[in-house]
Amino acid sequence: MCLLHMLLELRETHGLTIVCVHVNHGIRKAADTDEAFVKSSCDTLSIELRTYRVDAKSHSAKNKQSIEAAARELRYQCFEDARQYFSQTYDGKNFKIATAHNLNDVSETVLMNFLRGSGLQGLSGIPPVRGNIIRPLIDTGRADIEHYCAEHGVAFVTDETNLQNDYTRNKLRNELIPYIEREFNENIVSTLARNSALIAADENFLGKTAQTALDSCLKYCGGSTVTLDIPTLHTFHNAVVRRVLRLALEQLLGNLHDISYSHIESALEISHGQTGKSANLAANIVAEKSYTSLELKFCDTPAPQGFAYELELGKPIYIAEIKKHVLVSKHKPQDLPHGASCKAFIMTAPLMLRTRQNGDKIYLKRIDGTTKLKDYFINKKIPREEREKTALIAHGSDILWVVNLYDLTSDKYTPPAGEIHNTIYVTIWGKTNETRDCNTNDNQRGN
Repeated sequence: MCLLHMLLELRETHGLTIVCVHVNHGIRKAADTDEAFVKSSCDTLSIELRTYRVDAKSHSAKNKQSIEAAARELRYQCFEDARQYFSQTYDGKNFKIATAHNLNDVSETVLMNFLRGSGLQGLSGIPPVRGNIIRPLIDTGRADIEHYCAEHGVAFVTDETNLQNDYTRNKLRNELIPYIEREFNENIVSTLARNSALIAADENFLGKTAQTALDSCLKYCGGSTVTLDIPTLHTFHNAVVRRVLRLALEQLLGNLHDISYSHIESALEISHGQTGKSANLAANIVAEKSYTSLELKFCDTPAPQGFAYELELGKPIYIAEIKKHVLVSKHKPQDLPHGASCKAFIMTAPLMLRTRQNGDKIYLKRIDGTTKLKDYFINKKIPREEREKTALIAHGSDILWVVNLYDLTSDKYTPPAGEIHNTIYVTIWGKTNETRDCNTNDNQRGN
């Protein structure tokens, strides 16, 4: 009511169009009486009024929020709806939402956020301007507002729940702040508000720095994954790195409602850990290190499933997982399909086409003999998800051919030039499930 009176005083000199919005949250018994008071006041002042009724209790239960948080969310939804309505009604004027937050509200918010363990953003208090929301009384104390109302005869209604200590803010307002004023600092309200302004300036600077840092280390940003370049990320101070992680998670989730200090610290720790390390964060998000990359991604996507198929001599088989056909034959096909790959191996035993298993090894002369396939993948910095779905031609634990990795083949089973004794051929082709006979040479030769 004080804010309305002051804006009306400024209406003519500043060319203001003023309308009112009232939200009935359906929480208090006196809510209907308060709504009637607002309607009567607006009628007396000839001010257009738009009213809303919401069910804050149901919204709180549905979204697992406190009553305060649910009411605030619904209230600002109504404010924005009204802003758009009046902007269209009044020939496209760009209305602002003026709320009556004051200096005491700032100090209470800062103190409440501090006790909850908030970072600098929470200690920045309530901004004077946020988008289409303005707060003209943000630097005015509650005592001055009450004095103004008394001096100008401005009638108002007091929310009776403000005098009850059922909510954290009320306990701070009615008990803690008066105690601090009596015992420690009689100007604690202005002190907290002043400090919040200084913190807000620092947070603004760090926020802009973090956005620049994110732009420099962002490798990929898709619908379900954000990938950061770790070496670039670690060139920044940890104060900036933490903010980069928050911004990256905000891009992924759309908000940070479920993200806490511990989640940011977990992601930071993963970035300094070994490749393959991961941590589950909130909201089905996992942070995982893959060599020089930190991936933040949704973990509700099923992990890639392994597969294994026995390859029979002379019988083509379609492998759905890799969308290709495979044929093992005694002779190299002469009429290879377009894009086909064919490898020769000294081998008579049955072969498998499968994904990797524990104990897999491959013989490579250039690295002095047999090596574990896992070690080879790690040395080549192949991401874990790629390793899990890589197709292998195998005989037991011996890997003959790593199909989709540089066509890597084992030197142990590769025949010398011109050698055809005990040699078989593995041919892989196609991207569809169209069947094509690639065994004509064996048939023609009676094999």
